[in-house]
Amino acid sequence: ASINLDTICAAAPTDDGIITIISEGYKKAIVVDTAKVEQVPTCQGSVSLVAGIVKAAKEFGFKVGGFNAYASTKVIRAAGVSSSASFEMMVCAVLDHFFNAGKIDYADYARMGQYAENVYWEKASGLMDQMACAVGGTILLDFSEGVKVEKVDFAFDRLGCDLIIVNTGKGHSDLSAEYSSIPGEMRAVAKELGAENLCESTEEALLAKLPEIRKKLGNDRALLRALHYYEECRRVDEAVEALRAGETEKML
Repeated sequence: ASINLDTICAAAPTDDGIITIISEGYKKAIVVDTAKVEQVPTCQGSVSLVAGIVKAAKEFGFKVGGFNAYASTKVIRAAGVSSSASFEMMVCAVLDHFFNAGKIDYADYARMGQYAENVYWEKASGLMDQMACAVGGTILLDFSEGVKVEKVDFAFDRLGCDLIIVNTGKGHSDLSAEYSSIPGEMRAVAKELGAENLCESTEEALLAKLPEIRKKLGNDRALLRALHYYEECRRVDEAVEALRAGETEKML
């Protein structure tokens, strides 16, 4: 589920192919020449993300162009609450509405953001944060076959609850390697189950081969992550079922 903290901008197209973004609270502008994104170095903050999104848009067959924008965000930076995904979806929205008549699917927004993080940030990000930011509200996502998204009619105020984010003052910008290890370890377990991803196998198959896989991989964390994956998938299915049935107490 996404929340009401967002990243917005005022923007205008230009005819020089240059993207210039000034972000509130930051002195240095983000400047990217859409004709030279291959020359932008990786892992250089937001400029690399913008270049990656432009490169992805081109590879996906979408039109790109220059624009000037002034951006403002209420999303806490580098705190694990999808500030980068929120920024990426803003850039995608500008490219979409200025140069593609608003016809780009949200799934492609997410794929462009993912490409930017995978290639230009060298971070093994998925699609969930990007889809949540692009679509908004409460959604059900299924990545087992492409990207499937379904709106779920739910808001926390119906439960008499508020969803609160606490800014602890700690960041995660130096944990990219740890983050990127998650899909790698889960795929290592999936490989032992004869699959590429865990969604192509079952928890029962994992439990049946648990001692064997543990001995071969020698990585208890990978196994715990795989078990956690199946548990969380089950929890999501149960939560959606409860919401559709109006069983709010079960949801809690």
